[in-house]
Amino acid sequence: MNNFSEDPLFGNPTQSDYHLMSRHGRYSAGKWVYDQETSPCIDAGDPDMDIGREQKPHGRYINVGAYGGTPFASLSGN
Repeated sequence: MNNFSEDPLFGNPTQSDYHLMSRHGRYSAGKWVYDQETSPCIDAGDPDMDIGREQKPHGRYINVGAYGGTPFASLSGN
C-alpha cells in the first residue's frame, strides 16, 4: 500500500465540501466551480482501477478520495 502525504486541496472542508479543487471543474453545491489550484489527488488513484463514471475530461486514472469514480469527481483537463 502506498501513502499520500500532500495536501489534498479539498474544496471547502469547513463546510463539509470534500470535493477536490480543480482548475478544470469541481462539483459544489449543485454546480461546477473552477478553482485557482488543482489537487494532486486528481488522476492519482490505482492505475488498475476503472475510472467508473467520472465525467470527461477525466484523465486516464481514477481520482483519489470519496468522489473518485463517480459523476461528481473533479475534472482533470486531460
